[in-house]
Amino acid sequence: MIRPNMWFSSPCKIAGALLIACAMTASTAGAQISWEPVWADEFDGDAVDPARWSFQIGDGCPNCGWGNGELQYYREENATVSGGVLVITAREENFGGYAYTSARMRTINKGDWLYGRVEVSAKMPTGQGLWPAIWMMPTESVYGGWAASGEIDIMELRGNEPSVVYGTLHYGGSFPNNTGSGDSYRLPAGDFSQAFHEFALEWDPWEIRWFVDDSLYQTQRSWFTANASYPAPFDQLFHLILNVAVGGNFGGDPDASTVFPQTMEIDYARVFRAVNADPSITLTAPSDGTNYNVSDTAVLTAEATDADGQVDKVEFFQDEGLIGVARQIPYSASVENVSQGCYKLRARVTDNVGRTAVTPIADVTVGGGCADRSPYLMAPATIPGIVEAEHFDIGGNGVTYRDLTAGNIGDGIRQSDDVDVFTAGSDVGYAVTRIARGEWLEYTVNVKETAVYSAIVRIGSPALSASFRLEFNGVDKTGTVSVPTTGGERTWTNLVVPGIELEAGLHTMRIATSTGAFGLNRILFQKTGSVSVDETPKTSFRLMGSYPNPASDRVTVAFELDASSRITIAIVDMLGRVVANRATAPLPPGPHRVAVDTRSLPAGVYAYRIATTTASSQGVMTVVKR
Repeated sequence: MIRPNMWFSSPCKIAGALLIACAMTASTAGAQISWEPVWADEFDGDAVDPARWSFQIGDGCPNCGWGNGELQYYREENATVSGGVLVITAREENFGGYAYTSARMRTINKGDWLYGRVEVSAKMPTGQGLWPAIWMMPTESVYGGWAASGEIDIMELRGNEPSVVYGTLHYGGSFPNNTGSGDSYRLPAGDFSQAFHEFALEWDPWEIRWFVDDSLYQTQRSWFTANASYPAPFDQLFHLILNVAVGGNFGGDPDASTVFPQTMEIDYARVFRAVNADPSITLTAPSDGTNYNVSDTAVLTAEATDADGQVDKVEFFQDEGLIGVARQIPYSASVENVSQGCYKLRARVTDNVGRTAVTPIADVTVGGGCADRSPYLMAPATIPGIVEAEHFDIGGNGVTYRDLTAGNIGDGIRQSDDVDVFTAGSDVGYAVTRIARGEWLEYTVNVKETAVYSAIVRIGSPALSASFRLEFNGVDKTGTVSVPTTGGERTWTNLVVPGIELEAGLHTMRIATSTGAFGLNRILFQKTGSVSVDETPKTSFRLMGSYPNPASDRVTVAFELDASSRITIAIVDMLGRVVANRATAPLPPGPHRVAVDTRSLPAGVYAYRIATTTASSQGVMTVVKR
């Protein structure tokens, strides 16, 4: 995904509503990425085009001052078009109870985009208390209020620093649990009020880049939201906003030195999309109709190419369940100790700009053919290890699960089953929710060693009295386990269930609901006496997730402190061994991000434990090798 600074401007002028057939080309290592225009305003008329723009009027109340302590009243009259240029004027004048006026205009529901390149050529105002901005907001805040659903600042400028612009991402939780990251660019000579400069943003699924006059000055690849998995929140439609604020918390208020009126002039605003061919992929093994013997190792292989870019990853699936990920040739994954059943295997390739291709399904059998019950990923889940909630056995209602409500209302995988599988919100992957009294899920598991185990259950419940039990081969091993109230079925906490005595061998594990309703993401089993990866979280500490996931060279853990504390982060393998760790100096209250080097770790699934002196929490991550 890393690209050198070799970008070329569009060779054409986009006139009015006509998108002239032209493209700009980006040279990358081993690829030619082209961009084609999808939307533009060259401001060739004599007024703002209502088909492209709408205005935000007023003072932002009830979020008065637009949430930033701004001092202006926004009016449509402060935006004019003349001589091929849009002019947004900030004036010192009394209107609507405010001492200043300006304009704020946006493309919402008239220009909304997911990924691409945005270019705006503009000349900036100058003076203490002026705050011009070119930025983007989500059209639908699908992950929650600001900034859980994200904000992309293409350009911001403080009027008292007219030679410096800033590019920033805002993300994390809803205010005040938000955070952000960004960088700045200083003009080599002069300032941004003296001439037009092009401010550009290139937005891929896994990477966002900022440019001034085709000079790349910032690349970001790490962000998160409290309510979905990476690359959320920047995986939804955003729209463009242009405005000049007066005063506020970014650059302060005007003073006696500030001269009015001040203008931001915009020569053009253009949006492009990447012109890339889809990658191609072939599942080279197994072939359709392959039959394996019980206990064989099934090896899946694929050939994948991308004619105008690079292959980012190849994923292998049984049905919709992910078996493995490969990021370098030869692309392969394997499943050991396969169980009798009928399975549907396929592979999917993703290229460096997020385009995908999927192979046809290869129907394979293990043993004599289909069975009444089969493990979802062809082989039993292992203990110690992780049991993913959505990977309940194949077999149907009354055989491998009991669901009392017909139909699946979830938004996740396994839609043909009655079990309601949803995306896991702030956690990675999928989760089973709406698990009601009298319902159950079953899993074929392989216990590697006779021992006493602890189960770390990732669970959430809005109910006051939800509970469950874990049964193995029909024997209750835990008694009734009470589920803490978390505020929602996908508001997760970690529940430790100790003292589970298990014998080595194959077992049918049942999660049976006793009372209430809850959501279940996963269960991590570990031997008693191994390094602990979790405690019940305390109120002074909140884990916000890890990213990227899967990780390669490093993983960044995001969290929030209620009080100053030192932090330790341990990466733990499935045998309970600490394989990487990091400790910090005392950190102040608020949101934080700490990175841990994972380059030395073999590919696989790990738990990460993050702890203060009084609290701890854990999550699950995958490490892949590029």
